[in-house]
Amino acid sequence: MSEPLDLRLTIQPAHADAVHLDEVTTSLRDELLDFVEAAERVTARAPSNTKGDLVTLGALAIAVLPAVLPKLVEFLARWCNRDASRSIHISIDNVELKISGRPESLEDALLAVQKLLALPSTASRKSPHGSLSRH
Repeated sequence: MSEPLDLRLTIQPAHADAVHLDEVTTSLRDELLDFVEAAERVTARAPSNTKGDLVTLGALAIAVLPAVLPKLVEFLARWCNRDASRSIHISIDNVELKISGRPESLEDALLAVQKLLALPSTASRKSPHGSLSRH
């Protein structure tokens, strides 16, 4: 069985305040947990004079099996279709993809995923975002 791939998703709504972006991110995370290995908010270390970590609004780190990646891309395109102002950037193995509700964006992303999955060492690479665990 293949090892999960670590991806970073960044939601790009056209006009959203922090509260709306947080709600949209939470909603997407909940939907993703139905078929990805793990989905977590991206955090960064807070300055030393503060408590806790900073959450990067609109960003999720997910782990997905390579076989599921094309279905994930299709799901994200449908998710973007629900609101024309949405787009999502995906970072995986130094490859950047942008998905919006436009059909050509899905076609471009699926071609990039096919090329990425054809690389022999893709499944064995470790992400710079760290390892994820299922929640």
